[in-house]
Amino acid sequence: MSRQVRRFIFEVVIKPPLTVIGSVVISLYWVLYGWWGERRFTAKEQGKLVQEIQEQFWFLFGERNGQIVANKDTGHLSKLKSPIVTVAVDGLLFRFIHWRDDRQVHVASERLPSEWHELSAILNVMEPDKVLRHSVVSFQDAARLMRDHFDLVKGAFSPDRYPQVKEQLEHAYRYEMGVTRQVQNEINRGLGTL
Repeated sequence: MSRQVRRFIFEVVIKPPLTVIGSVVISLYWVLYGWWGERRFTAKEQGKLVQEIQEQFWFLFGERNGQIVANKDTGHLSKLKSPIVTVAVDGLLFRFIHWRDDRQVHVASERLPSEWHELSAILNVMEPDKVLRHSVVSFQDAARLMRDHFDLVKGAFSPDRYPQVKEQLEHAYRYEMGVTRQVQNEINRGLGTL
């Protein structure tokens, strides 16, 4: 059987019924369970994340009077359907994200609540010899870094220091995007020779 015949069979004979069956299954799932089950599951996961943050980052609440605030403008993160908790502390916003087995901590200034940066990226700009980018892989790592370097993070977002920090971060982001693009091109070139 030629490649064109197999493609025709898949596109005309197999794919349409599978698409209809998939739509029916998704609709049944939503009617029978999804409309209340997903909300319940999401609320449960959100509660677990709040408890984990209060335990791991106790010093934000006990020593610095941190407050859990509403998640505003989560942008593309809302599509993850993962729990997100935002904590306001001393003019900073910390966003804690639990996605699959990944835990991330992002930070922004209350003055600029739409400019979020990964905690390790901020610390890497401030102390490149001590903190590596993408070094936060757990909340324990983030708690240790925040406890040891909280004033440094706060200083990075000060009005006089932040423009320079932002410029360094943008340079690092552009570099990472260039490296990623180069790797993708190499992979695509390798796939093209197969």
